[in-house]
Amino acid sequence: MEPIKEKLYSAFSADRDELDMKWLDRLKDRLKEIPVTITGELGKVKLDVSRVVDLKVDNLIMLDRRVDEDIDILVEGSRKFTGKFGIYRGAMAVKVNKVL
Repeated sequence: MEPIKEKLYSAFSADRDELDMKWLDRLKDRLKEIPVTITGELGKVKLDVSRVVDLKVDNLIMLDRRVDEDIDILVEGSRKFTGKFGIYRGAMAVKVNKVL
């Protein structure tokens, strides 16, 4: 029985491996359909709560970047790209300049 055992197991193993690959392919396809949030972050600043409470219309908040610098592009809160903020066909847009 021992000599046949390995041959039988290898046949089942090949079927299982094929099923596992099909399942993995379906999983990859489904993962690609999950929506994610992309955020273009213009800059940051830390303010005391008293300054935030005192903010009024027309007040300026100075950020940590110049207007000509790349902005961070975050995917689900994680920095993944940098790029330039702009307008495309009348809508706000971000052009990806670098993949991190």
